[in-house]
Amino acid sequence: MSIDLLLGKMSEGIETLIYGRSRSSTVQPGDVDPAQFDFNKKLNNHQKLNLLLKNEVIQLACDNAVQEAIRQGVEWDKDQVIKGKKHGVDHKFKATNNKDKNTGERIKKQAFNNYLEWIGFWIKCHEGLQWSRCFGTSIAVFWDENGGTENHVTDNNKTLSNGLYFAPNKNPQGYLDFDCYYPTTKGNGFDVFELDKDQKPEIFKLTIFVKGMEKAKTTYIHRDRVVVLAGPRKEIKWGGSSRIEGLDRYAVAGDQMLKALVSRAKKVAGGILTGMGITSKDEWTAFDAYLGNDLTYLDRIGLEPDRDLKWVTPELKVSGEYSSLFDILWTTYARHLRYSKQVMDGEPQGVKASAQYDVGTTYTEFYRIQSHYKRNIEEMVFKLGKTETSFEWNAIIPEMDENDLNIGINSPKGEGESEPEKEEKEESSESEDK
Repeated sequence: MSIDLLLGKMSEGIETLIYGRSRSSTVQPGDVDPAQFDFNKKLNNHQKLNLLLKNEVIQLACDNAVQEAIRQGVEWDKDQVIKGKKHGVDHKFKATNNKDKNTGERIKKQAFNNYLEWIGFWIKCHEGLQWSRCFGTSIAVFWDENGGTENHVTDNNKTLSNGLYFAPNKNPQGYLDFDCYYPTTKGNGFDVFELDKDQKPEIFKLTIFVKGMEKAKTTYIHRDRVVVLAGPRKEIKWGGSSRIEGLDRYAVAGDQMLKALVSRAKKVAGGILTGMGITSKDEWTAFDAYLGNDLTYLDRIGLEPDRDLKWVTPELKVSGEYSSLFDILWTTYARHLRYSKQVMDGEPQGVKASAQYDVGTTYTEFYRIQSHYKRNIEEMVFKLGKTETSFEWNAIIPEMDENDLNIGINSPKGEGESEPEKEEKEESSESEDK
């Protein structure tokens, strides 16, 4: 076996060991050995979750996009007073009309929105939708006062002896709360456990394992308790397609470039210090053996004239190769996300037309999210007791004064004006002075 093949096998074993030992590991393909990363190989759900935990580009696509889409809430076509529990006590949730202490304006809230806010509806909804965009599919499971049954026998004569089974509530609007889950990853999540005669999911299996538990907790859920949050499909299958398919591999490539840059920067100092510490031929021999074949065209070997001393000073050309590659990656990210690069960078934008175009381009993605998941939201609130489920999303783009639009977004007043606009203001000021 060649040394390269042996090292490759060793790195695969190390990554497997890390994945197997830690449920919270954020190791990515190539972290141990860059050769293990391949653009042609799809990332699995474990690796996608790792990216969602630590990579800002994937967080923009899943977390931030969903938050922007739902943060302004909704307006129900018909409000509804609803009874529920607050602090464990029966409570009737009504509409409110409170005065803002800072602005003095009246803030009106519909009764049902007050109820949803109390049970954390939008927080959990945000979780489910971001997982839907990351993995393609997530589910919302609804709970009531039913504690589940043991040893349930399914239609296929399977006895569920290792977990509780939750049958559907006879009242389809009798549910009190819900939780969202992603496909089983790192020992947690949902799986389709049993299909009906039409080969559609009938029973879902939930597996939960957290620190401190001796073994995983298993629960079986009938489909009538579930709302499937499936992203837009790009192929024929059950569930939806991942929004970050393809983008995830570019994100890993970006991470590897950053790690290479940091590693190179550390070698700049490390190489010099190591070299200057050599004072004898024996030390040089040991140092030379340590270097082996690691030198590349980025390394420079120095020789002191009167002594047989050598040291390595790696060159760090950030302004050239690295910056060009990062710019290409950033453009690729923007295309995948359908964001404006200026919005991604948080840079000051230009005049009114430029600002409106950049914001409009970026917010189109948020409108897609609202449109696609609207029916899912209605199904969810129906299970929570909402009789009339029709609603309209509140505006997600804040209303801006005309003067604010003229100077653009994210820029201080007076900046971002075009030359014609500046000239017009100067001419107007001169005529007034005359």
